Amino acid sequence: GLLIPYMLSQKIPLLGHKAYSALITRGVCGFVSLALGFYVVGHLSLSSAAILNQTSPFFVAMLSVFFLKEKTDGEQILLLVIGFLGCALVIKPGFDVASSIGLIGLLAGFIAALAYVSV
Repeated sequence: GLLIPYMLSQKIPLLGHKAYSALITRGVCGFVSLALGFYVVGHLSLSSAAILNQTSPFFVAMLSVFFLKEKTDGEQILLLVIGFLGCALVIKPGFDVASSIGLIGLLAGFIAALAYVSV
């Protein structure tokens, strides 16, 4: 609050850059991902919920190909598959991945990845 008068006197925009739609997308995706993550924590074991929420880097790698025009090769695809298989192996002993709660947990990771690549 102390910097607002200075910013106004120097004609510095209060909201930063002009990418308002990207910032709104990031905020909404972040909120939805967090809400879904808390929902999953309430219905699964904490370890399973944490693993599902930490799948977002895998989804970021996949989404960056489409949104950020990143180049990918066979090695990166193989590593993504191994990463998802590793998550499934950690979760599988006490958890059915095909359940709706598990899918909501994966959705939380996916939406978090959308928030990361949107800005």
